[in-house]
Amino acid sequence: MKILLTYSSKTGNTKAVAEAILKTLPQGTDFFAVSEVKDLNNYDAVIVGFWIDKGLPNEEALNFMETIKNKKTGYFFTLGAYPDSPHAEDCHKSAKELLTKNGNEVLAGFGCQGKIDPALTEMFKSLPKDHPHYMNEERRKRHEEAAKHPDKKDFENAKKAFEKKSQDFQAFLNSSQDKLNKEQMAKLKKIEDVYVKAIKKVAADGKYDYIFEAEALKVGGEDITARVLKEMEALK
Repeated sequence: MKILLTYSSKTGNTKAVAEAILKTLPQGTDFFAVSEVKDLNNYDAVIVGFWIDKGLPNEEALNFMETIKNKKTGYFFTLGAYPDSPHAEDCHKSAKELLTKNGNEVLAGFGCQGKIDPALTEMFKSLPKDHPHYMNEERRKRHEEAAKHPDKKDFENAKKAFEKKSQDFQAFLNSSQDKLNKEQMAKLKKIEDVYVKAIKKVAADGKYDYIFEAEALKVGGEDITARVLKEMEALK
């Protein structure tokens, strides 16, 4: 039973936040880029990080999130806007909706500013004044502030956001492992019961006084393995 921490990062912002969050998670948590994740079947909990593109997780992360189903989840993101802005709140809402629609439970979420791709900043600077994305004074200040992030405070806030829920992830894993252990023991007990009944039936039919496991008998004896297996099949 394992946790996966994964991320999609273009400029390194989201990966840096992921590395901070990793420090709060249980030992043994798997840590990969989204592009390196091949199979989610081995994970009970998945935490995914992404950067915001037009109010949604970037395409790579969004497609990955669509594949997460019926798991405990968490998310984190970086964006150019201020983390307490209405736009950021909408991004939290979109992330939660993406995850919960596939039967997942969201245990934690976090968002912070991140450096905007310099190429995008230069594009905004080239736009005419009547363009909705023209680099006005407010946008210029926001880009300058975003360039300072994620910073040490962002990393600490990210860790705090997941530290609060890390125990929930661990408790879930422990509970799942206990359940799995009990199920495995029940299956083994059922197999053992059938095995004993089959041996007793073969012993009675063959009028054997003693039956030994093959490793316990060095010389002689009759191999009744095939007969025992046949009886086990009949008893299923």
